[in-house]
Amino acid sequence: MSSNIIEAENKTLFEKNLLDKLKGSKEFASTRVIQSPRAVGDIVEGIVRDVAPVCFSKGLITNYKSSFQRRAMEDIAFNDIDGNYFAVDIKTHNKSTKFNMPNITSVNRLAKFYEDDKNYFVILFVEYDIIDEELVFTNVSFNLIEHFCWDCLTVGALGWGQIQVANASYISIKPSSHKEWMIKLCDALDAFYPKFKKVRDFWKQK
Repeated sequence: MSSNIIEAENKTLFEKNLLDKLKGSKEFASTRVIQSPRAVGDIVEGIVRDVAPVCFSKGLITNYKSSFQRRAMEDIAFNDIDGNYFAVDIKTHNKSTKFNMPNITSVNRLAKFYEDDKNYFVILFVEYDIIDEELVFTNVSFNLIEHFCWDCLTVGALGWGQIQVANASYISIKPSSHKEWMIKLCDALDAFYPKFKKVRDFWKQK
């Protein structure tokens, strides 16, 4: 992948800037709010929609969009300067909980989305803890779906399969290409979803 969006320097700067913005927010003062993961998630998503563009280096992204239908893959999206399209799914994780298994997207939807080599799907994880009844943001990570190792993902039995994080407390990241990652996905699904053979054939011929 040639985009400079996920080059280490740019990626790290975005993560740091967004974490600083979240830490500086005054919207989490209510104890009632911070005890509700859904309420925290909704507020975090709203803040990210508002501030994400200024967290990137100037001139790095174009065509920023933050309004989508409820069932869309992305919560925010943009292009890089080379015309690649980044669809970003925002996830929150309360580190105080013992187990969290968030859904990401359906394998069928991702397979169709990745038929275009200029499309990239990103998982934006925002982690927080609750300490002395105060919400404390601890980490922001911005990674392509194909950089998530399969030892921290699973596929739920819904439709053609729903990609899920097996446990949000354990995330394993390793760079991989569209093709390499999608072939591994197809291999994992082959025994359960025979129709997915066509998708594997598509990727092996790329």
